[in-house]
Amino acid sequence: MCALIIPLDQWTKYLVVQRFELHQSMTLIEHYLNLVYVQNTGAAFGIFADSALRVPFLSGIAVLAVGVILWILPRLGAKQRWQKLGLVLVVPGALGNLIDRVRFGYVI
Repeated sequence: MCALIIPLDQWTKYLVVQRFELHQSMTLIEHYLNLVYVQNTGAAFGIFADSALRVPFLSGIAVLAVGVILWILPRLGAKQRWQKLGLVLVVPGALGNLIDRVRFGYVI
């Protein structure tokens, strides 16, 4: 699943960069969902945005998170399929952000 989601993540970000101006938004579902082109240099809400160590630190956090998830997944029981799905979907998100951070120094 990750092998499909990561390229899709990178492709959609590529399309946004090519077709949007920074901070431009487009409504996808009225009153519920907008697509906005933002470059986050930090973590959540711009935390660490001005730190010289932000890329290595936040990249390390992403790698650590993926490692922990990969350690947890095989330990979940057969009846915990929703928890497994949720964790499996976090992995490509973390790896997509890691790719952005290494390539650009920020997450799109």
